[in-house]
Amino acid sequence: MMALRLRTALAALALFAASPALAVTDIVEGAPVSVLVEEELLSSDEREIPADGKIELRLPEGLPETALRLEDFSFDPRSGLFAARVIGVDGLTLTFRGQAMVTVPTYVPRRRIPAGTKLTEQDFRLVHMNAVAMPAGAVRHPEDILGMESRRVLLQDRPILAGSISEPRVVTRGEKVTIILSNGGLDLSAPGKALEDGARGDDVRVVNLGSHVTLSATVIGEGVVQVAVQ
Repeated sequence: MMALRLRTALAALALFAASPALAVTDIVEGAPVSVLVEEELLSSDEREIPADGKIELRLPEGLPETALRLEDFSFDPRSGLFAARVIGVDGLTLTFRGQAMVTVPTYVPRRRIPAGTKLTEQDFRLVHMNAVAMPAGAVRHPEDILGMESRRVLLQDRPILAGSISEPRVVTRGEKVTIILSNGGLDLSAPGKALEDGARGDDVRVVNLGSHVTLSATVIGEGVVQVAVQ
């Protein structure tokens, strides 16, 4: 029994000796200070950084290229100012201040756009704006802008507010429309005139030119509204 255990131990030892030794090929002696600051900002509960946001840093001169860690990190989300103590790879410490700005990609008008303009790709350009300066309700992405219509004047290089654009009008006040009267499976049409502007899905007032009765109708297409008869 003792001999069996000895042979087993010797075999295991021989197998270990035959295995290639684990070698440490890279020794990481810290990280760039900018990376350490960004880690602190991303883990902070003070500011929610959008998924497409980018952190831009202003760091003072004289900082080490790499450091082990940061301590006593503090951050003011309104001004973007932060302070920290950096622990260098040589063990030395240094207190420093800097500023972090989160920018987000935003589509802004290339020029002043009048109200009532149908918005196209040629009307806009992509910029990166400070997220703190972004107004509440700003629309940043092209899929939310292109094909819409400006409800009021859009200023050059300024963010677009959601209330400043809408679906394009397909019914215009004072113009003739076709009124579709729907009753069960029966559809009748009559000439009418729009008393209000409207986009698809909007409820507008129209007047039936035959009966001169004012009706509330839903815009369903270019110059076409529908009235559901109960």
